[in-house]
Amino acid sequence: VWSKYLRDTRLLHASGNIRDNICGELAVTAIKLAKKYGAGIAAEDLKFKDNVDVKGKFRRVRSQFCYSKLIEAINSTCYKYGVELVL
Repeated sequence: VWSKYLRDTRLLHASGNIRDNICGELAVTAIKLAKKYGAGIAAEDLKFKDNVDVKGKFRRVRSQFCYSKLIEAINSTCYKYGVELVL
């Protein structure tokens, strides 16, 4: 069992359509890595607390976080490449 952190800083400042494209690129990269090593993909459900003590920067990042688009892109790409996905 291992993990890989895929990072793309363009997600922080990209507009909607560009963000969708970046999510798709990250999904393809993750699936190609999984296919290379003969592994599956596991994703977890992220739940952020609504806390009034949270700083403004975290609130901005959280509101721009495209978790559902990433999961949707990973799901469709896993189906396309025949890689197992566990949610």
